[in-house]
Amino acid sequence: MRPKTLRILGMDWEIIIDNEAAAEFQALGQTHHQFQRILLSGLHKPQQQKLASLHEVGHATEGYYCAKDRLKEEQISRFTTNFFQVMRDNPEWVRWLIEDDALSL
Repeated sequence: MRPKTLRILGMDWEIIIDNEAAAEFQALGQTHHQFQRILLSGLHKPQQQKLASLHEVGHATEGYYCAKDRLKEEQISRFTTNFFQVMRDNPEWVRWLIEDDALSL
């Protein structure tokens, strides 16, 4: 199930399905730093929504540290598409990354 919020660099961000905004901007998603909000299109398949959410998280994280020298859209797209595939191909690695280290001692 898609989460309603994400913790990104210590801030709670909303994830909102907004088909009108997606259609207006012809995008799968958008990041709004000033409101800590990620908008996703509900018109696309779940796998596309997941990839779009990862893409928008990339924008959210770089927005804090790269305000002057932001990454180009193509750079974020290339990275997130490749990283998404690595995560999908390696679910055991993702589980290992997010496991609580205290539980594995």
